[in-house]
Amino acid sequence: EEIQFNKLKSISACNVFVIPSYITTLMVNTFPEINFYHEATPLIENLIKNCSEELTLSANFYYDFMDIVVTEKGKVQLYNTFSYQSPTDALFAITSVADKLKLDKKAPIVLSGYIDKDSEAYKLIYKYHANVRFAQLSQNVSFPFSDIPEHTFFNMMTLPCVL
Repeated sequence: EEIQFNKLKSISACNVFVIPSYITTLMVNTFPEINFYHEATPLIENLIKNCSEELTLSANFYYDFMDIVVTEKGKVQLYNTFSYQSPTDALFAITSVADKLKLDKKAPIVLSGYIDKDSEAYKLIYKYHANVRFAQLSQNVSFPFSDIPEHTFFNMMTLPCVL
């Protein structure tokens, strides 16, 4: 395995992660100028850049895990990854974080990734939390896919693009 890291400039931190050596070798041989990014790096940077003054819990969903980031006044209060197997597990993770950090019941919960209004996870989260919404891209980021909700690829839409 190879250790990689991304600088999180907005919070003066580093995101350290590992990639199997055979993948880095393959990618570097194919794309010599490649930069590796952990999936959470653009998520955290984007959330900080668009952070409000109030305490906000953001959850970015994948198929069997989610990243939860809690921000306030331009700072990360918490970042962690939670695996889940059912909508109830997802609700439990979000509610546990909210309880541990003593979030106000009306604190915003912002959802992104593989979740939509018809999903059971969304319905459960909405049932138990008063202020749930989907992430929106910054106005200077265009999202060219009309049949996919823009919050689905929220974390990837702010990656630096070098042509």
